[in-house]
Amino acid sequence: MLLLSIRPEFVDKIFAGQKRVELRRRKPRLQSGDMIAVYATKPRCELVGIVRVVAVRQSTPCMLWMTVGSEAGIDRQQYDEYFAGSEAAIGIELADPVRFKRPATLQELRAVWPGFHPPQSYRYLNLDEAGLIEQLRTDPNKCDSAQPSRSAP
Repeated sequence: MLLLSIRPEFVDKIFAGQKRVELRRRKPRLQSGDMIAVYATKPRCELVGIVRVVAVRQSTPCMLWMTVGSEAGIDRQQYDEYFAGSEAAIGIELADPVRFKRPATLQELRAVWPGFHPPQSYRYLNLDEAGLIEQLRTDPNKCDSAQPSRSAP
Protein backbone atom coordinates (compact mmCIF):
# COMPACT_ATOMS: atom_id res chain seq x y z
CA MET A 1 0.00 0.00 0.00
CA LEU A 2 1.11 3.53 -0.78
CA LEU A 3 0.44 6.56 1.41
CA LEU A 4 -0.05 9.52 -0.92
CA SER A 5 -0.13 13.18 0.17
CA ILE A 6 -2.54 15.19 -1.95
CA ARG A 7 -3.75 18.78 -1.74
CA PRO A 8 -7.25 18.99 -0.19
CA GLU A 9 -9.00 20.36 -3.28
CA PHE A 10 -7.82 17.34 -5.27
CA VAL A 11 -8.71 14.92 -2.47
CA ASP A 12 -12.27 16.22 -2.59
CA LYS A 13 -12.39 15.77 -6.36
CA ILE A 14 -11.13 12.19 -6.08
CA PHE A 15 -13.81 11.20 -3.58
CA ALA A 16 -16.50 13.07 -5.56
CA GLY A 17 -15.54 11.09 -8.68
CA GLN A 18 -14.39 14.22 -10.54
CA LYS A 19 -10.71 13.26 -10.57
CA ARG A 20 -9.88 9.76 -11.75
CA VAL A 21 -6.19 10.30 -12.49
CA GLU A 22 -3.58 11.48 -9.99
CA LEU A 23 -0.61 13.19 -11.61
CA ARG A 24 2.98 12.82 -10.45
CA ARG A 25 6.42 13.81 -11.69
CA ARG A 26 8.02 10.70 -10.17
CA LYS A 27 6.72 7.20 -10.76
CA PRO A 28 5.89 5.19 -7.65
CA ARG A 29 6.12 1.39 -7.72
CA LEU A 30 2.47 0.59 -8.25
CA GLN A 31 0.51 -1.87 -10.29
CA SER A 32 -3.12 -2.52 -11.10
CA GLY A 33 -5.04 -3.55 -8.00
CA ASP A 34 -2.74 -1.86 -5.47
CA MET A 35 -4.36 0.34 -2.85
CA ILE A 36 -3.50 3.94 -2.03
CA ALA A 37 -4.21 5.59 1.32
CA VAL A 38 -5.08 9.24 0.67
CA TYR A 39 -3.74 11.89 3.05
CA ALA A 40 -5.02 15.47 2.64
CA THR A 41 -2.22 17.98 3.21
CA LYS A 42 -2.41 21.35 5.00
CA PRO A 43 -4.60 22.86 6.17
CA ARG A 44 -6.65 19.67 6.70
CA CYS A 45 -3.87 17.26 7.69
CA GLU A 46 -5.97 14.09 7.76
CA LEU A 47 -6.13 10.58 6.38
CA VAL A 48 -9.31 10.65 4.30
CA GLY A 49 -9.74 7.28 2.61
CA ILE A 50 -8.44 4.75 0.12
CA VAL A 51 -8.57 4.23 -3.64
CA ARG A 52 -7.62 1.37 -5.94
CA VAL A 53 -5.05 1.68 -8.72
CA VAL A 54 -6.37 0.76 -12.15
CA ALA A 55 -3.17 1.49 -14.10
CA VAL A 56 -0.07 3.65 -14.06
CA ARG A 57 0.74 5.52 -17.25
CA GLN A 58 4.06 7.14 -18.05
CA SER A 59 4.58 9.38 -21.05
CA THR A 60 5.70 12.84 -22.06
CA PRO A 61 3.60 15.61 -20.51
CA CYS A 62 2.02 16.42 -23.88
CA MET A 63 1.07 12.81 -24.64
CA LEU A 64 -0.23 12.13 -21.14
CA TRP A 65 -2.49 15.18 -21.31
CA MET A 66 -4.04 13.87 -24.52
CA THR A 67 -4.67 10.51 -22.86
CA VAL A 68 -5.90 11.45 -19.37
CA GLY A 69 -6.29 15.24 -19.28
CA SER A 70 -10.07 15.14 -19.04
CA GLU A 71 -9.86 12.92 -15.93
CA ALA A 72 -7.05 14.76 -14.12
CA GLY A 73 -9.25 17.26 -12.29
CA ILE A 74 -7.21 20.28 -13.42
CA ASP A 75 -7.15 22.58 -16.42
CA ARG A 76 -4.42 22.64 -19.05
CA GLN A 77 -2.69 25.70 -17.61
CA GLN A 78 -2.36 24.07 -14.16
CA TYR A 79 -1.18 20.88 -15.83
CA ASP A 80 1.49 22.67 -17.87
CA GLU A 81 2.69 24.57 -14.79
CA TYR A 82 2.97 21.35 -12.78
CA PHE A 83 4.97 19.53 -15.47
CA ALA A 84 7.08 22.55 -16.58
CA GLY A 85 10.64 21.38 -17.18
CA SER A 86 9.75 17.70 -16.79
CA GLU A 87 10.41 15.21 -19.56
CA ALA A 88 8.18 12.53 -18.02
CA ALA A 89 4.66 12.64 -16.68
CA ILE A 90 2.94 9.96 -14.61
CA GLY A 91 -0.80 9.39 -14.45
CA ILE A 92 -2.14 7.03 -11.79
CA GLU A 93 -5.62 5.90 -12.80
CA LEU A 94 -7.86 5.54 -9.76
CA ALA A 95 -11.10 3.69 -9.06
CA ASP A 96 -13.37 2.70 -6.19
CA PRO A 97 -12.68 5.60 -3.82
CA VAL A 98 -13.77 4.84 -0.27
CA ARG A 99 -13.97 7.83 2.04
CA PHE A 100 -13.58 6.94 5.71
CA LYS A 101 -16.67 7.57 7.85
CA ARG A 102 -14.47 9.91 9.83
CA PRO A 103 -11.05 11.10 8.66
CA ALA A 104 -8.13 10.40 10.98
CA THR A 105 -6.48 13.67 11.97
CA LEU A 106 -2.72 14.10 12.12
CA GLN A 107 -2.90 14.19 15.93
CA GLU A 108 -4.89 10.94 16.01
CA LEU A 109 -2.50 9.27 13.60
CA ARG A 110 0.48 10.26 15.72
CA ALA A 111 -1.24 8.94 18.83
CA VAL A 112 -1.69 5.45 17.35
CA TRP A 113 1.22 5.39 14.90
CA PRO A 114 4.42 6.26 16.76
CA GLY A 115 6.70 8.52 14.76
CA PHE A 116 4.14 9.17 12.02
CA HIS A 117 5.01 11.97 9.62
CA PRO A 118 2.99 12.55 6.47
CA PRO A 119 5.13 12.11 3.37
CA GLN A 120 6.15 15.08 1.22
CA SER A 121 4.85 13.17 -1.82
CA TYR A 122 4.38 9.47 -1.07
CA ARG A 123 5.78 6.57 0.90
CA TYR A 124 5.31 2.83 0.96
CA LEU A 125 3.63 1.23 3.97
CA ASN A 126 4.71 -1.99 5.62
CA LEU A 127 2.12 -4.67 6.44
CA ASP A 128 1.51 -3.39 9.96
CA GLU A 129 0.93 0.17 8.75
CA ALA A 130 -1.37 -1.04 5.96
CA GLY A 131 -3.27 -3.04 8.59
CA LEU A 132 -3.78 0.10 10.64
CA ILE A 133 -5.19 1.87 7.57
CA GLU A 134 -7.61 -1.04 7.08
CA GLN A 135 -8.68 -0.82 10.73
CA LEU A 136 -9.33 2.91 10.35
CA ARG A 137 -11.36 2.23 7.21
CA THR A 138 -13.61 -0.32 8.86
CA ASP A 139 -13.89 1.31 12.30
CA PRO A 140 -13.15 5.03 12.69
CA ASN A 141 -13.15 4.62 16.46
CA LYS A 142 -9.95 2.55 16.14
CA CYS A 143 -8.04 5.83 16.32
CA ASP A 144 -8.50 5.54 20.06
CA SER A 145 -6.86 2.12 20.40
CA ALA A 146 -5.28 0.83 17.18
CA GLN A 147 -1.54 0.65 16.95
CA PRO A 148 0.78 -1.02 14.49
CA SER A 149 2.99 -3.56 16.20
CA ARG A 150 6.14 -1.86 14.87
CA SER A 151 6.78 1.85 14.97
CA ALA A 152 6.66 3.68 11.65
CA PRO A 153 9.52 5.85 10.44
